Amino acid sequence: YPGWQATIDGKPTNIFSTNGLFSAIELEAGNHRVIFQYRPLSWQLGLWISITTLILWGLAFRFTQKNVYP
Repeated sequence: YPGWQATIDGKPTNIFSTNGLFSAIELEAGNHRVIFQYRPLSWQLGLWISITTLILWGLAFRFTQKNVYP
C-alpha cells in the first residue's frame, strides 16, 4: 500500500491485504497501540518544496530591500 505506514506500540510493521479489499496487520494477543498513517512520498516532497520556497522568498525579500535610513 503505497503511502500507508503502520506501527504497533511505536514499532513499524508490514501492512498486507485481506479479502482483496481491506488493510491488515499481524497482531499478537494483548493491548497494543496501533497507528495507521497515510504519508505518500508526493506529499512529503511537496511539503519540502514549499518550505524551501518560502525560505528562499524570505531571503530574497530581506536582501533586495533598499536601506530606507541613511
